[in-house]
Amino acid sequence: MPDQDTRLLAVGDIHLGRRRRAGQVPADLDRDDLGPRGAWRRTVDVALQIPVDGVLLAGDVVDSLNDRFEAFGALASGVRRLLDAGVRVLAVAGNHDGHALPRLADLLPGFELLGRGGRWESRVIDGPGGAVRVAGWSFPADSHGASALAAWQPLERDLPTIGLLHCDLDASGGRHAPTPRADLARAGCDRWLLGHVHRPSAADEPIGYLGSLVGLDPTETGAHGPWLVTVADRRISRRLLPLAPLRWEALEVDCTGLEEPAAGLVERVLARIDRFRRDCADELGEVEALGLRLRLVGRCARVQQLHRAAAALAAAVTFDDLAVFLDRVDVAVAPAHDLDELARSDTPFGLLARRLCDLRDSRSPALLGRAAAALAAVDQRFLGLEPGPAVAAATVEDLLQAGYRALDLLLDQQERGHAPR
Repeated sequence: MPDQDTRLLAVGDIHLGRRRRAGQVPADLDRDDLGPRGAWRRTVDVALQIPVDGVLLAGDVVDSLNDRFEAFGALASGVRRLLDAGVRVLAVAGNHDGHALPRLADLLPGFELLGRGGRWESRVIDGPGGAVRVAGWSFPADSHGASALAAWQPLERDLPTIGLLHCDLDASGGRHAPTPRADLARAGCDRWLLGHVHRPSAADEPIGYLGSLVGLDPTETGAHGPWLVTVADRRISRRLLPLAPLRWEALEVDCTGLEEPAAGLVERVLARIDRFRRDCADELGEVEALGLRLRLVGRCARVQQLHRAAAALAAAVTFDDLAVFLDRVDVAVAPAHDLDELARSDTPFGLLARRLCDLRDSRSPALLGRAAAALAAVDQRFLGLEPGPAVAAATVEDLLQAGYRALDLLLDQQERGHAPR
């Protein structure tokens, strides 16, 4: 990296103190260093290795006011290491830490909290590539129903300027500082680095979310980590450093042509995971654990067997130094049989096939309601639905899969000469 660049590390939502829900990560992998504390520690290490001239925190550094005690140790340790190395640390408060972060900032000499009380303020960071101005605004409480730009004061254009803000971009209302993108574009900052949304925006977007520092639950898929921001000749660019120790992904596994699911599903799953590892090798170098939600798709001649094989999949497997575990496996296969052809048959399985065709093709709320009511009288275990919740609450895919399994059983009985006529 050229020595003439001014370098910053920008960090989105860390949520120090947040605890994972039970069952998300296998007990033998559920280590503290896979979560926000470990991701923050890695970020500080990299900031010192590069090295950078400043670290910017875009709010929700702490998960809640109640997490101050647990969060303070991790935050203070990292901040002190950075300050001791001459690295500036600037932050804004978000909706989760509107009360907590200002209190913690008062306990950390040298920690610069911008925009206390909902007012805009700026600081200048000097570096080899020249000075850069950082303007920031903090939540005055844990909710704020107005635009963050309501108190904006125009800035001089003498320096490249970064806006650091935690907000709900383009929201029509709500409690999380709903702020129009168009207003940010007119404000005069060269780049806006935002917190609040946990999915990172594309690197080339001048107004974009940094995303969560590490995926906090299985829905926060893809690469996460801090962003390296470089300033040179008044140009500001950024790129994501995929440093999160835990990564979540959702993968589809094609089960078409799988004649014996009990014997072949594991191989299909392992091959799909291996292909993902090769395709994303550049992003997985720092990942220690990979949590997967699998969706089994395609057409399968043995739907019932596939469901049983899916339920029996092992919880974890290790590839080199990467631990891979399954958070959930959803079956969304279609039967290999031609439903439209079966529906022409005047038999019990033909009647079921006609109902499945209607459900597959219509997916209307009214049809779903009628299907749920009809299935409610049938043994839920036979249909493959979990006991307890009402069938009416099942999704269309749940009902389709239950029907496919029932059809599979009926056709299997027919092959053996035991199907009802």
